[in-house]
Amino acid sequence: MVTINYGGRLGNNLLQYISAYLFSKKFNLSLITPPINYGLDFGGFFNLKKFDGDIINSNSVVITNNNFLEYLKQTDIPKAHYIFSDYFQLKDYIIDYEDEIISFFPPIDNKIDEVFVVYRIGDIVNSRQMLPIEYYRECLNEINFSSGYITSDSPDHPNILKLREEFGLKLYDNPCPMTTIDFARKFNKLILSEGTFSWWIGTLSQSETIFFNERERFWHGDIFVNKLWKKKYYE
Repeated sequence: MVTINYGGRLGNNLLQYISAYLFSKKFNLSLITPPINYGLDFGGFFNLKKFDGDIINSNSVVITNNNFLEYLKQTDIPKAHYIFSDYFQLKDYIIDYEDEIISFFPPIDNKIDEVFVVYRIGDIVNSRQMLPIEYYRECLNEINFSSGYITSDSPDHPNILKLREEFGLKLYDNPCPMTTIDFARKFNKLILSEGTFSWWIGTLSQSETIFFNERERFWHGDIFVNKLWKKKYYE
C-alpha cells in the first residue's frame, strides 16, 4: 500500500498526491491517504478515482526525492508499505512524466482567449523572492488582450492595485484555491508567479502563451521546464 506524509500547501500537496497516485497505479498498490480537502476535495474535483490495489502492512519503504525515480522506473517492485515523504519537485520527473500527470485530469472544454495573471505576494513579500512589478508589466505589454483577470494572496497590495489600474484587470478572488486553478487554466494567455500553485495552472492549461520567471529558486524545485513556456529573467 501507499501512504503520504503531506507537507506544504495546496500546490505541494497536489504534486505529492499525484506522485503517489501514479506510483500506486503502476504497481497495483492501494493508495490509502486521501487528498486534502481545501474547501473542495481536489481528488473529486478533478475526477481522480480512488485506486485500490494490494495492501501490505509490513516492510515499510520511505519514498523521497532521492529514490522516487529509481523506484518509479522499475517494472516491478517488492510488495511493501511505501511512505511518500517529500515534495517530488524534480526536473527529470516532470520532463518524463508530464503527459501522464496531465492525463489524470479532465481536458478543458472551452478556452478563454484573454489573460490571467497570478501574483504571489503574501508569504514572500518581505524578501527578494517576491517578483517585481516590472516582470508583470513586461509580460502584459507583450500580450494582445482586451480584458483579463489577476489573482493574488494579497489583493490589496499596491502592486496589484497598480496593475489593475494600468491594464484594466479584474480581480479574481475566490476563497477555494482548487476553483482558482480550474478557472485560471482555461485562459489562453497566462502570466505565472513562482511556486507549485502557478506551475499547476500552467501545466493543466492548454494555453498558447505562458510566461514565467527563470531565476535561482529558493523554495521550490526546478519544475518550470516546459520548453514552450516563455522565460523572463528578474531577480
